[in-house]
Amino acid sequence: MKPDLTIEKHVYFPKNDKGIDFFVGDIHGELRKLMLLLKKINFNFSKDRLFATGDLIDRGEDSLECLKLTNKKWFFSVLGNHEQFLLEAEDNHAYKKMVWEKNGGRWFYELCDEDKQISKQLANDNLCLSLTVNTLRGDVGVIHGEYPFQFWPIKDGSPLNEQSIRKILWGRDIVKAKLENYTKGVELIISGHTSIETPILLGNQVFVDTGCGYSPRKNLYTPHLTICEVKGKSLKFYRSDEQVKEIPF
Repeated sequence: MKPDLTIEKHVYFPKNDKGIDFFVGDIHGELRKLMLLLKKINFNFSKDRLFATGDLIDRGEDSLECLKLTNKKWFFSVLGNHEQFLLEAEDNHAYKKMVWEKNGGRWFYELCDEDKQISKQLANDNLCLSLTVNTLRGDVGVIHGEYPFQFWPIKDGSPLNEQSIRKILWGRDIVKAKLENYTKGVELIISGHTSIETPILLGNQVFVDTGCGYSPRKNLYTPHLTICEVKGKSLKFYRSDEQVKEIPF
């Protein structure tokens, strides 16, 4: 994606004084799994908010419906690399089409022209590159992959170029090397993108993509969707197999 992207670079959300804020990993078109997990945690659609790490689409059966969640008053998401595929999709570009289809994008090419336009419009108008949520623990940032700067958040003067945008949407170095990465100006950054068996906190960045939409494979034996809640001095993780995990923070 080029540096002159038209989506918002950063959006700030004030503290939710009426309900609870939750954060969800990559959904990948699995709308039913999301709704079942929201029911499990007694999510209140009139008071609570859900912030997503991007990759709402591809692999699951309901990519367009997951994109339509961004029109809901309780749902907000950053851009993922799979939404980058969507925004850059060109029906007459054979190579891009092949790469995206290999990564779960066939659903898009099966849509009518109107729904294709709706999909692109939803991603362009409703997603942002990064967001901040004010919580009782302070500011919590959300970004899809890795953050390329030392200070949070992205500002108008931040040197966004193709390399930094690629790191935001595609970066995996922190998880792979288990780097204790700390970003100043924010209490916590929540990210997805790299599928792992269980959430991991590295420095002040936590990764919560636990493979929703994937089939079981080596190092990812039980792919599932994870929702995170920032609670007091810990991070609480909810998943569809009835397990609940907490990490001190």
